Amino acid sequence: MTKKLASEDIFYDHLTLGLMGTLAKIPRVCNVRCEHRKPCEKTQIVNWEQRHTMYLPEDMKKFYLSSDGFLLQWSYQYAPGDLRRVGYIHIPPLQQITLLRESVEPSSSSATANTSAVSLCKNLLSTTKLSAQSENSGAGPVVDDMVGAVGGIRIVDEVGTNTIGTLGTSSPLPKKDRWSNPLPNITTKTKIFEINNVNEVAKVCMLFEANSCNLPKFYLYELNTMKWTFLSDTFSEYLRMAIAHLGLPYWELCFSNIGLPSWTEQLFLLLAPHLLEDYEPRQDRQVNPSPEHPYNIIDSSVFRIKPKTSVKSAVSRKNAS
Repeated sequence: MTKKLASEDIFYDHLTLGLMGTLAKIPRVCNVRCEHRKPCEKTQIVNWEQRHTMYLPEDMKKFYLSSDGFLLQWSYQYAPGDLRRVGYIHIPPLQQITLLRESVEPSSSSATANTSAVSLCKNLLSTTKLSAQSENSGAGPVVDDMVGAVGGIRIVDEVGTNTIGTLGTSSPLPKKDRWSNPLPNITTKTKIFEINNVNEVAKVCMLFEANSCNLPKFYLYELNTMKWTFLSDTFSEYLRMAIAHLGLPYWELCFSNIGLPSWTEQLFLLLAPHLLEDYEPRQDRQVNPSPEHPYNIIDSSVFRIKPKTSVKSAVSRKNAS
């Protein structure tokens, strides 16, 4: 007789799209645990929005009104007596979602805005690329030319193209990541919130662009290379991506230029090798880790190997016996 689930268990089962049941069926995966959390009060959400002068998107607001964050963990048995906790899906509590950088907040004066803009561009653009551009053009230091008389800002993109715009009013030409998704346009009005820290080499960020109102997008920011990689358009889509990747450790690095750590890649190959295929669409991934077709496929040609015998030869053998 199957045990009847409590209403709270049913909620988390629906939230994870049945992931806990799927993980329980995978060999060597054990200790699948989902932490139950209390929902946020409406006043907490209002206070967060007032403090950051930003509205949370509707799907994210409904999530936090149901559960203040989310944590799912599971372990993998590498060998007898060698059990390690590796699976991890984490959405932080609302109060832990804070601004990644103060320099991207709007400034009260133009002088402060210019200083913030230069500081931001210094951090987001590679120093080596800036110096290379300076040598090729024969001009002075590129950083010194970034700020104009009326707050103009010059950004040197990855291919060495200069794009000039007025701070907060115009946008540089859009660039694209390795998946052909447009990269964010970072200005002093852009607000970036940290969602997760990925192995101290990258951060999952919720990014409000100046013209996006309450429709943020989710990006992966690589700390060493200072590059952005698009992950999802919505919070719901980001959560579904984590579920589709089974909570495998550092799954976000699949889309980065860094790549997965070797031990994590081995887990992917063991449990979900189809998720490592290059240029596989992010959305609508299969939660079931088994391949689309089974390995044991019977080839009908094997039944045609037996040679045909004539009726006459069969009768002669019968008479001889």
